[in-house]
Amino acid sequence: TMMARMASVEGNKIRVGLCSYDYVVIPDFDTIDANTAELVKTFLANGGKVWCYGNIPTRIDGRTADTSFIKSTVTFEEIKAAADSILKADDQDSFRQMVRNTEDGKLVYIVNLGGKDVKDAEISVAGVTGMEEIDLNTLETKPVPGTVKDGRFVFSADFVPAASHLYVESTAAALSVADKTAPAEIVLDKPFTFAEMPENQLTLDHFAVSFDGGKTFTEQRPLERIRDNLLRAKYHGSVTLKAVFTVDEIPADLTLCTETTKGAVYTVNGTPVLMNGAWWLDRSFRTADIKPLVKVGENEITMTFDYWQRDYVYYVLYGGVSESLRNCLDFDTEIECMYLKGHFALNTPGTFNDDVRSSCTYVGPFSVTAQKSDVINPNNIVREGYPFFAGSVSVKTAYTYKAGDPTMLFVRGRYATCKVSVNGKDAAMLMFTDRCDLKDFLCEGENEITLTLTNSNRNLLGPHHGHDPEPYGVGPGTFSMENQWHDGECGAYVDRYAFVRFGFDTAK
Repeated sequence: TMMARMASVEGNKIRVGLCSYDYVVIPDFDTIDANTAELVKTFLANGGKVWCYGNIPTRIDGRTADTSFIKSTVTFEEIKAAADSILKADDQDSFRQMVRNTEDGKLVYIVNLGGKDVKDAEISVAGVTGMEEIDLNTLETKPVPGTVKDGRFVFSADFVPAASHLYVESTAAALSVADKTAPAEIVLDKPFTFAEMPENQLTLDHFAVSFDGGKTFTEQRPLERIRDNLLRAKYHGSVTLKAVFTVDEIPADLTLCTETTKGAVYTVNGTPVLMNGAWWLDRSFRTADIKPLVKVGENEITMTFDYWQRDYVYYVLYGGVSESLRNCLDFDTEIECMYLKGHFALNTPGTFNDDVRSSCTYVGPFSVTAQKSDVINPNNIVREGYPFFAGSVSVKTAYTYKAGDPTMLFVRGRYATCKVSVNGKDAAMLMFTDRCDLKDFLCEGENEITLTLTNSNRNLLGPHHGHDPEPYGVGPGTFSMENQWHDGECGAYVDRYAFVRFGFDTAK
């Protein structure tokens, strides 16, 4: 449809909107749109350059047709050799690049979609004598050191995972490659402490179940099993869920957070609690201060409610309906995890094991304790008493600086963003890069560097119990494990917790 609206053949080029192209690549597919087929036919008749890979389409608009005119006139190697920008690097398949010829010269955009650092990727751009890099945050430009060879400007660049660079053609004289020196790095080798104590969380996703108003309970069960069993039994009646958590030391504050379930009644250690506090996370979560009700040792939270679903819910779930109908389904009664939040840490006496894609797994109990304000290892805050943590955490350390010392700070690790402050002044916000220059903020002598790291809700909300501790993609089934529980067992469920690393490397 875009080709029909915007494309035309101009000599041996195809124009789409404001851009014209020398080459057309036709992938492996069965049918081609009639308008596109005519464009390709005219393009080829005018000497256009086409490369086909895989099967040439045999249908036009879905009907069998003579498509013998569709054929390759160049090879992929010829296309690569003629490219305005050519990149050579380790793990080259992880790179994508785009070149645009504009009134201001060539624009070259390159992104590393891989998960590894790539050093000294070689980039050569045809028909230019110099390039400048555009800072994507400030739009400021700086010259790129390189050389001119065989009519191409050749330079190198480093790419951290997910990094991107944007270059623009420059008429200024190119800097010597010798001027490209790797910046010396600040080494933060002194102890870190919290700049301010973070508010922590604990996810409660196991409950004992009672169907007689709390007189008798089952053993503790995963929420996924409880939810699935209630649906498959088409249960209608009273349900009481009981969560148990352990307190080793009473924290500074402790708040219960739950998604609202209509008509639910809550108790903490037998005392009724009204979930009428401020909302948390989103407006479906209500809160209650429960610190006055908790004690050292084992504590209990109960939630009693009337469980029911319309017959329509069961029809959609088990009636073999279309996916579009399932996507419109809403439940009359939903049960979700409970959460504790407050200024506390979690004791984790069990076992952590590193796993794939910067994840780790944990087998063992969790217990609430008071936060400690002394030294913290920021390499992986998950293992420092904050496995379920979601939000921002600020840590600080000292750095002694004298003229001539390194000023480039690298914050390598796993986080979403990192705000860097020096002596109380904001210096940088790291989002698409892991480095910043602090030369304008450091003073002679001792400086205080504060790093405020923010992560997502991944460790708080999961998934915690799938076989893959850090899946590439998730969907509703990743969390619900719907219709998979049989006699208390589920092949998709693993009785341990999976988290992803949250933290940074503390030395070069």
